[in-house]
Parts: sequence; structure tokens; C-alpha cells
Amino acid sequence: MSTGPHLHYEVIKNGKKINSQTLKLPSGKKLKGKAREEFELVKIKTNVLKSELINSQN
Repeated sequence: MSTGPHLHYEVIKNGKKINSQTLKLPSGKKLKGKAREEFELVKIKTNVLKSELINSQN
């Protein structure tokens, strides 16, 4: 009996549901130098495209 939209997800490891709060995950890759610059450029271009799309729908 949900009172509105919500997200439900489960984490299954080796066929068993586990507590996602205790799941150990890698911290992720940290970009440096040229790779970071390229990422930031793509991020800016993506944000511009999203903005243009939103504005074209209004």
C-alpha cells in the first residue's frame, strides 16, 4: 500500500538476498589528467543537449 511513487530494489548474491547496506563495493575509478578533461567535456555537452531537449518540449 504505497502512498506514492517509490523505488524498490534487492541485491542478490549467490542466489540469496543480502542487505545492500552492508554490501562492500569498490570506491570506483578516479579520472585524472586528459581522461578527466575528456569526461568533463562530454558531461558539459550532455548537459547542454538535455537542456535543449527540455526547452524544446516547452
